[in-house]
Amino acid sequence: MKRATKDKEESVLAVLRQKYAGRRPPACEPKRAGNIAITLATLAKPFDGDLGALLDAALSFDGDALSGEALDQLGPLLPTDDEAALARKLYGAAATPPAKPAEAFFAAVVAAADDASRNLGGVAGLRQLVACAADARHAPDAAAGVDAGSGALVAAADGAVGSEALAEALQRLLAVGNALNEGTSKGDARGFTLASLERLATTKSSVEGGVSVLDFAARSALQQGGGDEALSALGAPLAAARRVHPGDLRRAAARLARTAGALRGAGTRGGPVSYTHLTL
Repeated sequence: MKRATKDKEESVLAVLRQKYAGRRPPACEPKRAGNIAITLATLAKPFDGDLGALLDAALSFDGDALSGEALDQLGPLLPTDDEAALARKLYGAAATPPAKPAEAFFAAVVAAADDASRNLGGVAGLRQLVACAADARHAPDAAAGVDAGSGALVAAADGAVGSEALAEALQRLLAVGNALNEGTSKGDARGFTLASLERLATTKSSVEGGVSVLDFAARSALQQGGGDEALSALGAPLAAARRVHPGDLRRAAARLARTAGALRGAGTRGGPVSYTHLTL
């Protein structure tokens, strides 16, 4: 430990001992201690208040021992490196554990992190393993969501590519666009961008109730490409695809990849890790 860091810790300890003369000082500030106590009252209840058993369940990768939602709540309660170092100095050699929930929890975390048989790599490693366990519990639902979302996009793409009505509409839109731009540099286009479809939707005729170019092309295409039935068949997968956000899918897939890597790392430290449908 660097000399400056050690001196800082000793200074903090001296202030705490002076302020709490005759009493055991806390390892974190009162507001955080209160929040920890409130959350622990719920999380530790299934374990009859046994904080060691709570931590064992959090680190077990047993999907039935502690839910992903519970682990999401537990993660922020874990001590920081500074809080853990202070708790180790304050409570590490204590004959009896601290009575207050936050202090007792910090002492239990430090004891688990310092247990050589667990091979956790300290409090930082314990925090990482709890986060990994939370991700593992959420993984089956996340994987199902990625599968459903990507499936909706593939179905919409396949439907669009195979739709005669859509192909006819695009051909008619290209013909109409070239007619409108006849005599200009854009009058002999071989294609168009999707963004230009928005402009065609706002370009309306002065007859027939102000029908837009896009509506006209779509109506004509339906007559040639299968009518309303063809449009309905394409509409359902397209509507499902619109509810999918590709960015969310990418982030979810990346998180699953990180979780798989972390689980493999956990397996190398403590043997094979099995979780629900995951065996690494």
